[in-house]
Amino acid sequence: MKALFFAFVAISLSACTTTPLTPEENAVKVLQTPDAPAGCKKVGEVGASTLISFTDSRRESYLKYETYKLGGNTVTKNQKENGTIYGTAYNCPN
Repeated sequence: MKALFFAFVAISLSACTTTPLTPEENAVKVLQTPDAPAGCKKVGEVGASTLISFTDSRRESYLKYETYKLGGNTVTKNQKENGTIYGTAYNCPN
């Protein structure tokens, strides 16, 4: 279990980005609801912890970044727990 935790921390820290989002990444829609948008295809789960940033706006940017990497254009915020924001990434028709 400890190995899994440290692997997660290492991956999270290595995935931190200090560069601004590209216009395409920034265009990802963030929905403040856990409900799946109609007509959208789920592409994965994403999360951003306080290891990424201490501000909600930076963590939300990271959700956009992760969603775009998975091929999505919309992310729903499912929950916030102990500073970590979790979401589900979707590819939705424009």
